[in-house]
Amino acid sequence: MAVVTSAALTAAVAYFVTRLRSRIVSKDEKRRVMGFIPIFLASGIYFGFLFQKFTAISILITERIDLSMGSWTFPVAWITTVSPLAAVLITPFIARLWNRLGDRQPGPATKFAIGMTQIGCAYLFLLLISEATGDAFIPLALILLFMMMAGSSEVFIGPIGLSLATKIGPEKFKTQMVGLNFLTLALGSSLSGLLGQLSPRLEMRAISPWSLWLQ
Repeated sequence: MAVVTSAALTAAVAYFVTRLRSRIVSKDEKRRVMGFIPIFLASGIYFGFLFQKFTAISILITERIDLSMGSWTFPVAWITTVSPLAAVLITPFIARLWNRLGDRQPGPATKFAIGMTQIGCAYLFLLLISEATGDAFIPLALILLFMMMAGSSEVFIGPIGLSLATKIGPEKFKTQMVGLNFLTLALGSSLSGLLGQLSPRLEMRAISPWSLWLQ
């Protein structure tokens, strides 16, 4: 995972340096490319937390959630599916809200901040319920609520990053800028794996990524 993370970061640095030193990129375009760097890094970190549903969160579900419903066991895969499903279901409502607000809708930076704050609150919620339940099982409804909170936040991150990459990319390198934006998914996946490797060292009650920073 460390190798993949290093490779993703190296590729991103190489791209940014190449574009910023290119003679066919104007000063205004270089300024916009520079402004995309923090968005790129924040997106990578965001997806690192979001993709924890495939690593540490899956372990938490297996160890701390009572999945039994009589003689039937609630599939773990169904729980992780709630995350993208929530994003799909909420998208039409968010799009309608932006259309209604028109020019009064939040700017890209504000929308991005909303998404980052939302997933942060989702993990804070998970940490609180993990601590509150102690060694007891966490109710299934609460983990489903967490999945909805975390998953729906992607509506404010994914489309914004793609839109910004399209708008601020140098005229002759727009396609490359869009491709660079998708590199945040690779960076997020590798970061998720790195965080997931730390989970066996922690008590299950402190399994959330937020707790990694509190240790």
